Amino acid sequence: MKIGTKIKQQRKKKGLTQKELASILGLGGVSTVASWEQGLSNPPAKRIPAIADVLDISVSELLGNDDAKPKNLVDLADAKVISIPILGTIACGKPIFSEENYEGHLNKVYFGDPPTGELFALTCQGDSMAPYILDGDKVIVRKQETVENGEIAAILINNEATLKTVKYVGDKTLLIPKNDAYDPLVLTPDNQNQVLGKVVSIIRDI
Repeated sequence: MKIGTKIKQQRKKKGLTQKELASILGLGGVSTVASWEQGLSNPPAKRIPAIADVLDISVSELLGNDDAKPKNLVDLADAKVISIPILGTIACGKPIFSEENYEGHLNKVYFGDPPTGELFALTCQGDSMAPYILDGDKVIVRKQETVENGEIAAILINNEATLKTVKYVGDKTLLIPKNDAYDPLVLTPDNQNQVLGKVVSIIRDI
């Protein structure tokens, strides 16, 4: 981006007119600023720091020296890093026996407030929740005993854990897969079942 274009862009962002910018910089009139912005001339080197200061940008940014920076860089100054225990594998298909074995921790970065409550992570196995949740994904679960209709939960059924969307129909509780190739599971009084928690995040390696 040319320096004149950058000046114009930042001036408007600051809500300044050409006349106001010229006055702040101690220029004789608006014609100098107009000339810069139209690309007819460039500011002298001695004025660059003052222009950058007024526009609240760095000299490098004003001169366009930051163009080589990756566009996906993010500011980590306000990020919160939460260490979450990984407790094992959970099925996204046929339920499999799952002991809550500690397998280490993962660090999850949140740009804003992280989920509240006690969190744990599980590695997903199977494809019944595809394409929303894939085999090998990790889910972050907030430990809680109940979930709302339509929420995805980790459910323990007869000591076997599975991940499904919970749907309440009358007095029945259905566990619905995302993948149409799988049938819903119906929880009955004969099942010993327990909600382990609600899925609040999905982590996928690419």
